[in-house]
Amino acid sequence: MNLDFEKKGSWWVAEFEATDDFNLHIERAGGGNIAIYQTSVPGTKFDYVRTLNQGINDDVVDTAIIVPIPPMTIKIESKSMPTLAVATFRS
Repeated sequence: MNLDFEKKGSWWVAEFEATDDFNLHIERAGGGNIAIYQTSVPGTKFDYVRTLNQGINDDVVDTAIIVPIPPMTIKIESKSMPTLAVATFRS
C-alpha cells in the first residue's frame, strides 16, 4: 500500500489502518525528524512508539512492525516530504 502524506503545519503526515504485521519503507530527500505513532482505539490519542523511532534523522526507514491485535491505526509525521512510502502487509 502506498502511503499518501499531507502537509499539516510544518509536518508531512500520513495515517493508515494496519490489519496485520507489515513492513514500512520510507525514503526522504531531506533529513529531519520522523515520528511513528499508533493507537488501537479509533478516534483516540496516538502513542509515540519509542522502539520504532531510532535513527530519526535517517533518509531511509525500513522496518518490520508486528501488529499483535489488529486493527491498529498508524500515524507517521516527517519534517521532510517522503519521496516514497510503502506499507507491505504479510497477508
